[in-house]
Amino acid sequence: MPVVPGPSTQSAISRCNACNQPIPPDHPRVHCLACADLDLCAVCALGERFGAVERHSEGHPTAIYRVSGDNAVPAVLSRASVSYSSSGGTSPAPPTAPASSVNGGTHRPPDGWAPLFYADMSHTPGYATLMNTIFAHSDTARSGLLSPEGYSRLLDDMGYTTQQNIWKNNLRITIPGQSRESGADDILKRAYDSFGVEHVVQSRSGAASSNNTFKLFSGGGFSSSSMPLLTPRGLAQIIAIELLSDPSSSHPRLARVLHTYGIDGIEPYRRWGALPREVLPPVPDPRMLARLGGAQVQSVQNAQISAQILAQANLAAVNAIGGAQYEYRRF
Repeated sequence: MPVVPGPSTQSAISRCNACNQPIPPDHPRVHCLACADLDLCAVCALGERFGAVERHSEGHPTAIYRVSGDNAVPAVLSRASVSYSSSGGTSPAPPTAPASSVNGGTHRPPDGWAPLFYADMSHTPGYATLMNTIFAHSDTARSGLLSPEGYSRLLDDMGYTTQQNIWKNNLRITIPGQSRESGADDILKRAYDSFGVEHVVQSRSGAASSNNTFKLFSGGGFSSSSMPLLTPRGLAQIIAIELLSDPSSSHPRLARVLHTYGIDGIEPYRRWGALPREVLPPVPDPRMLARLGGAQVQSVQNAQISAQILAQANLAAVNAIGGAQYEYRRF
């Protein structure tokens, strides 16, 4: 997916949809994977105080963040889970598709394909459900997070070229003291940051450089060995960027991945038939195009900085090996 680097981890502080109170960045947050942008604070989630939230059901799958996060604090996913059972000790029956509250009204699940975005370009519950289905297929480790490799495979399956696949394309760039993956991870994280895409950062095992000579001369190399992992919400956010900025080209890509993953063969999508073009806006969203334009400027600046770092790193490696000593000068 053609996105570019720049700043921010999560768009803003989250708010509990049940009590309508802000969730402090360092407090836990429960995020529903079935509802569109629905979060609960720990008190409401554990106290089952979500009766007023008509679109949410206790049977919905959730992701728990032990640190909710905001612009300054990255969200941290927990391995814990929340499940509810009836008072009699038996498991509740699988819930039927819940009604969804949209702008204060009650929205019933559609009987066929419907637009994935509202007029203001916010996404519908149907879009959230579809993205969660794609995420579940892509998350082969069942960790609740999508690795750079997993996101890259998804872009391949959607038909993007290597040049359009930001992580895969940057595997070709090597910096002394860094693994291929570390450099690509850093560029992908900056892309996520640039668009406020929700993600968490974890250490990449085996990413440390074995080039001890270079590390000795460079003070440890340039790699932090960290990789950005998409949350379900983050995947929905970054796919929406492409769908809204180029809906005509994105429609066949989305239809392709639904067929490749067999999603078009499960209910209700099997019954609904082929994905119609009308589920996406007829023309690109001007606000998204403006956002992409600003990111392109940031991309050029980042590319210049990266080129300078790479030149310095290469010279440091040459000097570390021995022989003539060189000096880097910026012109």
